[in-house]
Order: sequence, then C-alpha cells, then structure tokens
Amino acid sequence: MLGAFAGLLAWLLLGLAAPPEYSDRDFHLVRPLDDPLLVSDRRPLTIPYVFGDFDLVADLEVPDGGSLDLCVRVVEPRRAADGDMPLFHGRFTALRLSADGSEGPSFRSREDALFELADVAGQPVSAGFPTTVVLEARGRELRANTGGVEHGPFFATDAHGFLAFVVRGGTAVVRSLRIDVVPRPVQLLPLAWCGLLGAGLGFLVHWLARGRALRSVAALSLVPIGALGGSLAVLSDLVPESEPQISSVLALAFAGVPAALLIAWSRRMAQGVILAALGVLTVPLSWSVVAEEESHLLASLEDQRLDACFGALSATAPLDALARRLHGGTAVHMPESAADRVLFLGGGPLFEGHPDRARWVAPFAAARVGARLRREIDFAVVPTLFGHTRQQVEMFARFYRRRFDAAAVVLAVPPWEGEASEAPGAIDWLDGRYSAAEPGFPLLTSWQRRVAEPVTALSTPRALGEAVARLAAALAEDGLPLVVVLPPELDPALAEEVSVAAAERAVTVLTLPLVGDPEAAVEPLADAIAAAMEQKR
Repeated sequence: MLGAFAGLLAWLLLGLAAPPEYSDRDFHLVRPLDDPLLVSDRRPLTIPYVFGDFDLVADLEVPDGGSLDLCVRVVEPRRAADGDMPLFHGRFTALRLSADGSEGPSFRSREDALFELADVAGQPVSAGFPTTVVLEARGRELRANTGGVEHGPFFATDAHGFLAFVVRGGTAVVRSLRIDVVPRPVQLLPLAWCGLLGAGLGFLVHWLARGRALRSVAALSLVPIGALGGSLAVLSDLVPESEPQISSVLALAFAGVPAALLIAWSRRMAQGVILAALGVLTVPLSWSVVAEEESHLLASLEDQRLDACFGALSATAPLDALARRLHGGTAVHMPESAADRVLFLGGGPLFEGHPDRARWVAPFAAARVGARLRREIDFAVVPTLFGHTRQQVEMFARFYRRRFDAAAVVLAVPPWEGEASEAPGAIDWLDGRYSAAEPGFPLLTSWQRRVAEPVTALSTPRALGEAVARLAAALAEDGLPLVVVLPPELDPALAEEVSVAAAERAVTVLTLPLVGDPEAAVEPLADAIAAAMEQKR
C-alpha cells in the first residue's frame, strides 16, 4: 500500500494538465457540383473542432500558380474552465499542395512552413482539376496520399488539434470534405499505471529491505522526490496543452526507482550512503531521456525565430502569418480590405490594451482620419503582446508587406524598448548570428537557456534607428506613408536615433502617451496620419 501511495503521489507531483476534449463526431461537407466551397485569402476555411485520431478525405482544386496548405494538429491558446488562458506560440503541421509547376516537400513543420520552406512549393498537382487528398492522423504520426502519391510518415508536434485550409495565389475549390473520427485504443491511464507499478515497487522494496519499515519508507520517499524534480526539470518546460507520451510520464514518475532499490538493498549505513549516491546519479539520466523524447515540445527549446518575429507567447500569430491575417481586438483582419487601411505596428497593448474599449487608440484615431479625409478608413492592429520595434519591423517585412493591404502604417515604439530580454537567441537571430541547429542534449540546453543572463539592450540606439530606417525605406518604395510614435518615457538615446533616422526620410515623428493617457494621443495621431495620407496622394 505504501508503494501504491508513493506511485500515486509521484503522478500528482508531476502536475500534468488535462488534454482538451476531443470531438467524437464525424465532419462531412458535400457541395453541389455547381456550388462548390471556395477558399481564398478573403474566405478562409477552419474546422474548429479538436480531433484526436481521424481519417480525412477531400476532393479539391488548387488555383493555377497558387498553393494550398492543409494545416492539421493546430493547437492555439484557449480559455480554460476557470477563465485562465495560458499563452504560447500556436503550433501546426502543414501539408502543402502546389499548382505552379514546381515541386518540394509535402509535409512541413511550423518552422519549415514559416521560414526555411516559406516560399518553396509542395506536392505538385494539376491546376483546375480535382485532386483527392487522403490524410491519416494517428497520434503524432501523419500519412497522406495526394492523387495516388504517398507521403509520410511525418510526426507532428501534437497528437490533437483542429484543421485549417490556407490558400495563396488565388481561390481553391473544395467539392467535398469528410473527416471520420477514429477511436483511439483503450489505454490504462497514467494514474492507474503509477498506482499499479508503485504497488509492485512497494513489495520489492519491502522485500529488499528485509521488512524494515523505516528503510522501506526512506527508500520509497525517493520516488515522489524524483518525480517532483522531473516535473521541475522537464514538464515545467512543456508547451501548454501538449500531451506527453505515457512512457515519458512513467519515466518521470519513477525516476527515483534505482535509488530506492539501492537504498533498500544496502546492508550498512556507509554502504547505503554510497549506493544512494549512485542511485541519485541515475535520476537526471531518466530526466534526460524524457527531455530527448519530448524535445520537440519543450518550450525552452522552441526555435527562437518565433520570438524574434512574433514576440514571446504569440498565440495565433504563427498561423496568422502563414495565412496573412491578423487577429485584432475586435475582428480578424484579412489580407485585402474594401477601404483604405491603416496598419498599427507596435503591439496590441499600445493601441487596444486599455481595459475600457472606449479608450482604445486605434479605432478612434482611424474614425477621425476617415472624418478628416471624408472617406472610409479601415484599421488593423498587430496584436503582439510582448513585442518591440525590431520584432515588429521583421514580422511586417517578412509576412505582411507584400500580401496585406495598407494605405498607411503607424509604428509605435513601446515604453519598454531597450529593456532586458530573456530570449537572447531571438536577439542573436535578428543580429544575423543565430543558428537554428537542433540541440544535442535537450535537458542540458534547456537548463543553460534558463540560467542565461538577459540581454540588457534588446534595442540599441543604432539597431533601433536601422529598424526604423529599414521600414521607412520599404514603405517609401511601396508609396505608403509612415508615422512613428515615441513614448514620453523612452530613453533619450533611443528617441534621438529614431528622430534622426525618421528626419532623413521625411517621416513624421510624434511623442504621445499611448499607454499613460490614450485619449490625449488620439487627436494628434489622427491629424498626423491624415496629413501623411494626403501628402502621398
């Protein structure tokens, strides 16, 4: 009984979060031949149900010269029952079909889809002709067949998630879509495994200890202690809403077993101390094995380019960037707009961060711009929570400049610009020094990143000035006006560098309290935007 209690306590100390509930209903979509479902940048298709294992069959057409990404195992932050919503970088795996005459990898990870293979074609298909896509998802393993061509296996980051269709370069046609839920095999819960294995361990420890209760208790106490250490060393770095494998859970729960057995088997005090020390050395080995197995889920090992381009804990931003859309505070903004659009760069907290929506800067400034110019003005706010100027400029240049309509751009430098960053890898990548190589020892690399000293100048004056100059030059090339907003509390050296870079390119620079007094910022910001737009006409 004591062993079973130790096993159950070890499981509880792991602090595992319950995975989301899977949809148990099939999803069938069949359209008439003369009325197919059209999917494009302006008309996305998302299947918002969380699926576990499933079989998908779709008949679709890829636009001529374009591509279609079937994104599966999409996992993004969701609000929990208690109202809390843990943030993290949204995750997905993409199956790309291309009708531009070129060929490339079919399956691709989130990082490949956004960076290495962002502009690389996928599996070639014939434009204007139906292609049957069959996709099997079994846990993290994905297999596909497109027009008779087999793909996979490819291993996704997650074993669950919803689906989305992302189209570039035209309009795709979906004639039918069938998703059949496949029940997962019944498995013994980790809690039950821990209880059963703990009970067996208790008998073994008690026998090795020759019935000595004190020694048995001392030995078995190492089991929950080892599990607690594993939770702090490995599970605390797991991305929220992930599903560690049962084998990983058990390995962490019983990491202290070798030490427990050696203590129970020891005959003398001195021998017990030596054997206990040897047993304790095996505990980090167990943690390391689990970290290696789950390294693709460890948040501390995520590609630092995500922080560099989207800011930390970016939620929906990765999939939004792939689809060239933005999740604003009041709407999802698509690539095209029926009206002139003002794009606000700098982060959601600056323009839509106040708890009272009546004090949001962006919507009221856009409305006043429309009144001054006497035409309809649309607006979109980049919703980054933890952003900075270089990150905003990089994200705009890489993902939104060419495929997202804007008639004017506002760049706000946040008050925290230049403060310490806990993601030095992101800064290295922006400086051209970062390599996205896989870590050799995930547990060791994770610890090293935890204790790494923050970079004390996320934006040096020179780097900030160069970022503003880069954005101004790109927008001037596109014939778009730029307005730069500085906070009153910004470091004078940073403010001076921005002002110099802006003056060299005839860019308007304002000093406004977007965070401290948003109402006072609306009128002067609207005047500056309207004047810049009139000047560019």
